[in-house]
Amino acid sequence: MADATPTSDGPKHVSLLALSLAALLLAVSFGGACRMLSLGLERAVSIGAARCALQLSLLGYILVPVFRVNHPALVLTYVTFMALVASLEAASRPPYAYAGMLSHVLCVVLCVAYTVAFWALVVVLRVGADAHYAIPIVGMLLGNTSSSIAVTLGAVTSALKDSRESIEVKLAMGATRWEAMSGTLRNSVVLGLTSIINQMNIMGLVSIPGMMTGQILGGTPPATAARYQIVILFLIASAAVLSATGVAVLVLFACSDSSHRLHSERLEKTQKGAMADPLKALFTAVATTARSATEAVRRRMTRRRDALDDPLLRIDESLLDAARPIDLPAAERAA
Repeated sequence: MADATPTSDGPKHVSLLALSLAALLLAVSFGGACRMLSLGLERAVSIGAARCALQLSLLGYILVPVFRVNHPALVLTYVTFMALVASLEAASRPPYAYAGMLSHVLCVVLCVAYTVAFWALVVVLRVGADAHYAIPIVGMLLGNTSSSIAVTLGAVTSALKDSRESIEVKLAMGATRWEAMSGTLRNSVVLGLTSIINQMNIMGLVSIPGMMTGQILGGTPPATAARYQIVILFLIASAAVLSATGVAVLVLFACSDSSHRLHSERLEKTQKGAMADPLKALFTAVATTARSATEAVRRRMTRRRDALDDPLLRIDESLLDAARPIDLPAAERAA
């Protein structure tokens, strides 16, 4: 493929008027549909649109110092924060949950994100921990990984809960837990990967992906943008299959034991609205941890101050003087 010369000097500036016109179309389309069919989505769409605009605007300002400093430690910190939010998002979607599911999801997300990002940045693109490459690429990886994990978790936990009898029959007939649940895991992983497989099938024929569109609008030759998009899609698919397989296997071990017995009672129905807002859950957890640490330090300091002020613990200076050894003259010591 021969790279064509870009036809523009860069993306066209998006003014506040352009944003307002786009928001107007969103309001008219959703408003009309909700009023005609009584969808009841007015509040959800309004909150979603407001949060989308606010979060993306803040992201634009947050990334400026990150890109300016462009230090590997800062990039790694921001990527870890993104992985934590993605884990909270993925773990909040399944209809059933078990103790430790969030930690399992976080472990899978971090391992997959770090591994695939290292392969992409060091082996494939050879740019290292450059913030201009690392953050956008990891963001796309985590977004699709979160969706694959959520779908896989929802499918496998629902199947283990709803098909408990058939799985226990297989176990009673001598099958191992892997043999009894392999079909459930296979179907769940396939379901979690259906979206990315469909994207690869229609890419370039039906839709132009967002990254390629952004690069073309930014003046990158279309052929170069296409190569970048191919690389990104292959990385996304790799991350999706690794994450979906990882969480499915961890669910198998979490809901069974070494004696090949199923423990579907460990799966509990997710409360409606529980962890529905990953950012809120994240900030609440951080604030709670900070508050607990502050209270612990405060209690320790209070106990130390009370101990110093306790009259029972005070030592009379006269008693200290009386306890000190008395220096006797040399003649008396000799006697």
